[in-house]
Parts: sequence; structure tokens; C-alpha cells
Amino acid sequence: MIEEKKLVFKEISERVKNESGFVLASYKNLTAGLISDLRGAIHHSGGTFFVLKKRLLLKSLQEEKMQYELADLEGHVGLVTSGKDFVLTTKALFDFTKANDSTVKVLGAVFEGKQCSPDEVKQISLLPDEKTMKGQLIGVLQAPMTQMLGVVHSLLTSPMHCLENKVKKES
Repeated sequence: MIEEKKLVFKEISERVKNESGFVLASYKNLTAGLISDLRGAIHHSGGTFFVLKKRLLLKSLQEEKMQYELADLEGHVGLVTSGKDFVLTTKALFDFTKANDSTVKVLGAVFEGKQCSPDEVKQISLLPDEKTMKGQLIGVLQAPMTQMLGVVHSLLTSPMHCLENKVKKES
């Protein structure tokens, strides 16, 4: 039994160390089907969901110099690791929470080495995902070039239109 706990502890510690971010969540009144749906939604966003014992989780977090107390972790506790895109994973978690009458409650998170409150995690989940942000950046960079092209085009065609109008007037 102790060997199993050591393996779980090692896995939790490695996940906490290697991920760009993770979310601590408590849950209640989740059936096996809903937990499966939650895992599927998080997996689809690139993350994973683990149900953990509080003491093992706290021990691994304290080893990584993160401050959480046992009193902070109410109910059953799960660890949501983010995979590649923390924003997309938190968005999936909050979407599931909205769809299932707040059965999952975010207790906190760590994002890029910074500990976050539940409100900060909520704000992060409202950010656009990476693809959308890249598209917005390209649009911002493209707009001045498009406007400049329009000005140059009008400068080149204006004398031609003036000459056409003069020819029409004289004929």
C-alpha cells in the first residue's frame, strides 16, 4: 500500500512540475457518467483530470513550494492538468460547470509558476484561445497595410479618372 502511495505521489509531483499550469477543483454530486463527461471535455481540450487524495496532493504541492491548506480543499478534490493550452483547458472546465449546475468548483490554480485565485482562473478562462489571438494579431498587423494599399491605389487611379471626366466634358 505504501509503495502505491509513493508511485501516486511521484506521478502527481511530476505532473505539477512539468505542466504549464494546473487547476485544483472540488466536486460534489457527480455521477460516474458526469465524471466521464468531465474527463472527456478536459481531454478534448488537451488536459487531464485526476481524482486525488487530499493529503497526497497537499504533500506534492508543498514539495513544489505551493501554499495550500487542507481546509482550502473542500469536498472531493481533482487535479486538472492543462497540457499545451491552459486557457482552453480552463474554458472547458468552466463550460462543464455552467452546463451541470456548478457541480465543480475551482479552488485555485497555478499558471506559469504563479498561484491563482478562483477569480483569476475565471478571468483566464474568458481569454480567447491561442488560434483566435493569433488571428486577431494578424488582423491588427494587416489593417495598416490594407489601408496604405487603398491610399496608393486611389492616388494612382485619381489622375486617370480626372482625364476621363475631362474627355467626356469636351466631347
